[in-house]
Amino acid sequence: MSSRVLLHIGYGTFALASRAVDLTAGRDVAALDALAAAQAETGRFAEAITTARRATEQAAAQGRETQAKAIGERLASYQRGEPFRTPR
Repeated sequence: MSSRVLLHIGYGTFALASRAVDLTAGRDVAALDALAAAQAETGRFAEAITTARRATEQAAAQGRETQAKAIGERLASYQRGEPFRTPR
């Protein structure tokens, strides 16, 4: 897929994830995780790092250590300036 197509998909995902975070008042870990991924995909790494940290903290506070660890791994990629993409 071209980078232009990925960027277009990223902006669509960003809009949907932002809405999900708004609808859940920022309390849904999966919505925060999706928003962080979309932020990184669209080059907003500083925002992605902040959002992923928030998601990690919330997951840990809810006792969801496996999810917190997975988000933490994605956070590390955002800190390197790399978006998260699932392997094919």
